[in-house]
Amino acid sequence: MTDQETFRPSQVALFSRSWAPFIDTFSNTEAEIAMGMIVAALVFNGDEWKPLPLSETKRWFEVEDAKEDGHWHRLFMNPFAKPNFDRLAKDKWIRAVGEEPDPAWEVTEAALKRILEKGWVNAA
Repeated sequence: MTDQETFRPSQVALFSRSWAPFIDTFSNTEAEIAMGMIVAALVFNGDEWKPLPLSETKRWFEVEDAKEDGHWHRLFMNPFAKPNFDRLAKDKWIRAVGEEPDPAWEVTEAALKRILEKGWVNAA
């Protein structure tokens, strides 16, 4: 059984420990924010571990940013909290799939394993 079959994106407790998701889990804070955005967008787009097109990530962002309460809005208001998707890809936590004009990011098995190991998953 793969990690993708063990838990769903909605079981990841993104803000359970801190002001930002995945603190001390991935490469740096900017990469951790980017991974949090991907996981939240996956929940918004069907709650499955699947390649997430850039257009769907943007759609989630527009909906979430329009809310004036909640963790993501506060995080987006912080000028120092910038997501770094390239760092996630460089460190092989995500991989690019698909082609232009709407490429997609896919969360790797290594990233899912890391999320489990670091205790970010709530019981079903």
